[in-house]
Amino acid sequence: MTLRLNAKRLTLLRLDRGLATRQLALDSGINIAVLNRLETEGSAQLSSLTLAQFLRLCERLGVSPDALIDDDAAPAEVKSSDAAVLGAMLHDLRTAVAMVVLIDVLGWTSERLHSAADALLALLAPAGLMVHRHDGRIALRAVDDTHSAATLSARKHPRIGKCQRLVTPPRAKLVRQALNYSLLSHALSGDDRRNLAVLMRAGLVQEDSERRLEISDDVHLSLYPDGEPRPAKPPQRQRRARHEKQSG
Repeated sequence: MTLRLNAKRLTLLRLDRGLATRQLALDSGINIAVLNRLETEGSAQLSSLTLAQFLRLCERLGVSPDALIDDDAAPAEVKSSDAAVLGAMLHDLRTAVAMVVLIDVLGWTSERLHSAADALLALLAPAGLMVHRHDGRIALRAVDDTHSAATLSARKHPRIGKCQRLVTPPRAKLVRQALNYSLLSHALSGDDRRNLAVLMRAGLVQEDSERRLEISDDVHLSLYPDGEPRPAKPPQRQRRARHEKQSG
């Protein structure tokens, strides 16, 4: 089996390390024309480099030699699965984490972690993201800062902190009331009517044939999975009158 250099992975790793082609070529002792050819020819044969040059190249990029080899015998399913696990963890952690921590919790070797990071790097590049590795730590980062102005504007947008929460105490109270008796919208306060509109849009409350409001069929089924029929409920107005009579 002929071993070839993965040109795309080489380019992504160089960009990930913030290295210019000329600088990487100088540090690795490789002619810049040769390095350019390695990055543009798809899968170039390793015979283009001496063993010493190849090892210096790997050392400068901070990866093991197998990270740059395009080995057809390697199972793509395993690489894809590892990249998915690593990507999900880095997304959830949302900060740079020591690679030794990931090695310990995942039970991987260092080579497997770097291989997964390389595979993830290739997947994230079209989305403007990269796997940043530095000083033994790893994190997801943006490839550049061209979006920073838009991000700052979004953070300062007046509605950024006013996203509606579906579940709030007043809305939970309305759902509980709709469970016990039929609501009449005209008997509600202005705030309750606005909250009721949110619940109706979310499909938690619905109107019956007499335009009375009650919990939706989905909510009723989740509360009564055995299919119990809806109990007969007095309208809200009758309930209030009865409550006032009992209080008096």
